[in-house]
Order: sequence, then structure tokens, then C-alpha cells
Amino acid sequence: MVNSQSSPLISVIIPTYNRAWCIGRAINSVLNQTYQNYEIVITDDGSTDDTNKVIDSFSDNRIKYFKFEENRGMYKAQCNSIEKSTGDYIIFLDSDDELVQNAVQSFVSKISILTDKVAIILANQKDTSTNSNKGNSWIFNGKTILHYDDIICKPFIGDFLPFVRRDVFQRIPYKVTSQYMTNIIWHKIFREFSFYYLAETLGIVHTDSTDRRTYNRAKNADGWVIGVNEYLSEFGEDIKSRCPSHLAFIYRILAMYQILAGERVAAIKSILQALKYNLLDWKVWVVLGCVFIPKRITAWLLL
Repeated sequence: MVNSQSSPLISVIIPTYNRAWCIGRAINSVLNQTYQNYEIVITDDGSTDDTNKVIDSFSDNRIKYFKFEENRGMYKAQCNSIEKSTGDYIIFLDSDDELVQNAVQSFVSKISILTDKVAIILANQKDTSTNSNKGNSWIFNGKTILHYDDIICKPFIGDFLPFVRRDVFQRIPYKVTSQYMTNIIWHKIFREFSFYYLAETLGIVHTDSTDRRTYNRAKNADGWVIGVNEYLSEFGEDIKSRCPSHLAFIYRILAMYQILAGERVAAIKSILQALKYNLLDWKVWVVLGCVFIPKRITAWLLL
């Protein structure tokens, strides 16, 4: 069924890069939705495989396809899709993942709970490797509406499926220096807007892909260092004033990536900062030990 409505309520944005082998699965998961008033906005981040041919094989006029001439990074692709989309609400979908068949309908059924302040809905996603929810749902601790103070002192939230009101990105531009720290963008958003936790599993995360960013942390460690430093610059003071011991966790993560990036002197400085905020965090001492062993062993221990 091809929707003839000219103004879709929902925009599903899909960034992709060399995913000819799986992007058809992601597109089909949207086309098979029980709710049909949407558009699919795909930005190809300079793919060199047959991604364009796979996308062109779909004849649905709700699919909008844009391609960069060269690889710019996933966040630039996401940002382009946001800018090119027209729906009042935006769903983020990775090109190697899927939506369950009633995902869009479930989100739409909750639109009435959104207010000027509550502007985001987060739903669970199932990890195919474990057959369990991928996000850290324990963070919500029985709550349905969470605010900035509820999450800034917690470990990074993890993989949830976001449904976001478009005007959020007019207030908080979808931009970040490093493409390896999603939480920089989302915590900026959560600082301005509260969010609703929908305890339903609406996405499927396929973890069989070897090009997922989380599987290449050692290779891309320098990018993660930039990202964590940017996160600390943006939120460090907020964390220090609310929960200073949580800074030990952030500095430990920074030290881990600095070691993997070969920045061992910087890593020692970060470890000292971590110990300053939580001397009894045994994981910090493990990371300290990794400063003095070969990188290949470090990667195995830390990742």
C-alpha cells in the first residue's frame, strides 16, 4: 500500500553506509507497519557498494533517498535526514536494524502524553544475540516520565528506540564534534525536555554486523576520546554538582579509550581524576594496570 497523503505525520530516518546486504530488511520493516502515514528518509553516507540499487528497487513514493559524495560520518547522515524530513515526529532507525510491525502505531497511540516539556518517547529494542532488551531499562526504576536529573548521574543510557517531536531539533541542533558519543546530543536534549519511557519492545537490533560502531572501539579509539572529552566539557560541572562520584566512571571510560588510542600519559591523568572522585572504584585500578601492558591485551581486557 502506497500512501498518497502529502503530509506524513511520522518520519523514519535511516542513515546508512555500505549496507546493501541489510538495508532492504530495514526498509521492509517500515513498509510493513500497521500504521501507514509516514515517510522514510534515507541518507547514504557515501556508500561504495550496491546500497543505491537496493533502495531503488523499492517503488514506494514515501521513500526519500539522499547520498553524500563521500563518507562524512553517521551523525552527518542523520542530521541530513532530519533536515530533509517533513513529519511532525521522527523515529531513528539504524540501517541494519528493524521495527516490529506495530512500532509506529504504538508510538502514535502515545502522542497524547507529549506536552511542551515531555517531547521524547523511548522504547525498548531486542538484541538478537541475547534475545533480551538491549537498553539499560533498570535506569528507569519504575518511572515512566524522567527528567535530566534522573539520568545525568547514571551510566550512559544505551540503545533505546527514540520517537522525537520535530521541534526538539529546532531548540537543540543535532550536531556533535565526535560521531562516537550519542549521549552528548541526547543529554543536551534531556536537559531541555523530559521523556516518556514506553516499556514495549518496538525495535530489533541485529548484532551480527561486524561494522557496528560498538564493535570497532579499539580501531576508532581516538574518536571516542574526542567524544568523551566533549561529554565532560558539556556535562562535567552538572555531574560534579549532583553526583561527583559518577565522574570516576566517566574518567575511567576516557582513560580506557586513551589507552587504546596510545595516549598513555593522558590516560594516567584521567585515572588520577577518576581516583580523585572515587578511590574505591576497583575498575579504575584495573584500567590503571592496563596502561603498562600491550595494546592487544588491553583491548581484550577492556572491551
